[in-house]
Amino acid sequence: MVKSLFILLTFELLLSALTINETTLSPKVITYIASPDETLHITAKRCQGLTKQHGHYKLKAEERTLQCDNRTVKIILKEANIHKGKIDHYKIGRYPKPMRGLKSYTSPQHFLKVSSNKEQIKLSEHFEASRFLCKQASRYPKYLIVQTSLINLLELMIKEAAIHGVIIKNFVIMSGYRTPSYNSAIGSSKYSRHMYGDASDIYVDDDHDGFMDDLNGDGKTTDADTRWLASLANDVQRKYDIKGGVGIYKRTSHHPRFVHVDTRGYYARWGH
Repeated sequence: MVKSLFILLTFELLLSALTINETTLSPKVITYIASPDETLHITAKRCQGLTKQHGHYKLKAEERTLQCDNRTVKIILKEANIHKGKIDHYKIGRYPKPMRGLKSYTSPQHFLKVSSNKEQIKLSEHFEASRFLCKQASRYPKYLIVQTSLINLLELMIKEAAIHGVIIKNFVIMSGYRTPSYNSAIGSSKYSRHMYGDASDIYVDDDHDGFMDDLNGDGKTTDADTRWLASLANDVQRKYDIKGGVGIYKRTSHHPRFVHVDTRGYYARWGH
């Protein structure tokens, strides 16, 4: 039994070694979302068909499938560009100037296209791109930004919860990507991370009653469950060196309890 567990942990550590542009992909993340002008720096023991240079593999982003360290990872390209605050018919709005000159607040240049409500762009074991679409009213195709770093964080949270004996089948994504236009319309922060595709408002509702599940095992649903989920996010960020935000929100007449998580590049905490 101990030998089997050791082999399993060793195998998982091997799978976890794949890093693309400083984002270490968990075993359950099966895509990397890239811009067409992006250069990919891949750290892995071995990638088939690629030549290692100075300790990593380097290639220009393109739609392709990589075989690295017994992992299959598909490179997905964002392609659409904003023109006068729109992409075709889809309203985006205008991004503010980068806050304090931070790179993570640079206006996005490329967007992922979702052609129809039946299109399922698989990002990882638990998440499809369509789940992160902005809630603004529009016909298809729709456009969004969703960062691989966010998908990685969410998958790692599900994995870490299981280690602690809490099985999470999935997260409800209350809010994923927001266009600047929609973000302004709902009165959210000028520099909301939702506009940059690395933030989600989440809760667990595996029993489908519309509210946060009992996560701490006390037999009831309270703010303590929201704090448990926030603590999980905090622990995962610290454990895997993912610098981002974690915010707690209480239940209101308009929404259930939820937790905000993001990968903004520095630590931020509120509502705790």
